[in-house]
Amino acid sequence: MLRTLLHTSLFVAGLAGTAAWLVSVDRLPFWSYTRPQAHALAVAIDRVDTVFLGSSRVMRGVSPALFDARMAALGRPSLSYNFGVAGTRTHDYERQLDWLLEQRPKNLKRIVLEASTYRQTIRPGQWMKDLSVETHEAAGLPSRLSSVLADNSDFADKAQVAGFVLAHTLVNGLRIGQGPRILDDWCRRWDGRAPSRFALDADRGFAPLSAEHPPSPIRGEQHRAWVANPQIAASMLWHKRHRDLPEEFRGGFDHWSCQRQIARLKAAGIQLIYVLMPSHSIHFHGRDGLDEHADEVSILSFEDPDAYPDLYRFEQWFDSTHLGEAGAEHFSALLANAVAALPSPAGSREAH
Repeated sequence: MLRTLLHTSLFVAGLAGTAAWLVSVDRLPFWSYTRPQAHALAVAIDRVDTVFLGSSRVMRGVSPALFDARMAALGRPSLSYNFGVAGTRTHDYERQLDWLLEQRPKNLKRIVLEASTYRQTIRPGQWMKDLSVETHEAAGLPSRLSSVLADNSDFADKAQVAGFVLAHTLVNGLRIGQGPRILDDWCRRWDGRAPSRFALDADRGFAPLSAEHPPSPIRGEQHRAWVANPQIAASMLWHKRHRDLPEEFRGGFDHWSCQRQIARLKAAGIQLIYVLMPSHSIHFHGRDGLDEHADEVSILSFEDPDAYPDLYRFEQWFDSTHLGEAGAEHFSALLANAVAALPSPAGSREAH
């Protein structure tokens, strides 16, 4: 019995020690397609004053060049960067925020962050993808588990998602399966080559959706289906105008994690702005909870098709949730108008 206990203890200690060593020598915080954006942003980190964070709707929908041009025209010069990453969700943005603050950027004034659900779901066929694993750092575990508890789903669903979160955090913490990647990075560094999966950033992270050159066959199919059925868009907008947030979408907002995020950026002297991206869909799970924080943080909403009729013209859209190139151009200017109109909060870098 004692021998078994000793051997088990030695194994666990060895595993933990090896994992700790791998983490200490792993110089790349991201290893999925988040890496090119993070690498390019790191190069210009001390010149950038505005960073956009969010999913593909931000990555495809906000042009830093057009945003900056409009800000300059409004007398609020800016140098922005789009750190949106396709497939990311609310807690994934938090990991990007961690990394961003670790860089101690000298001139960062504001972060414009896509407001979305705190609900965490398991995507079929993507359970252990790099993008999912890399953002599950131990430091973010309390916030993720807080969101699981806040969710209004039943106990069985909560238990399944909690297991998903814990498994990913453990795999990431121990760097399971990451040895070859880390070794490859060392070899590339010694040889003077760029990290793998690295690509030059052509437009400060902005990657518009083009009908002629869709980023993937699936996106192409989605666009063709969208263009072929304009009546679907009209129906979705009718529901958006005439239906309140469905009852099953109410509740489940993680107020603790939201307040923690607001307080952390306020302490860093960085203005946090939540943006509700335009979409034909009816909001998101827990949308009703976000408004409770309106006194603590700026919330910019582009959900209303009647308030932004030109933005919601059918030809501006690539599909029901993503703007096309023309739509992104239009939205970037609208976003700049809204950001420029906000007062600088007391204690922020811009206020000084």
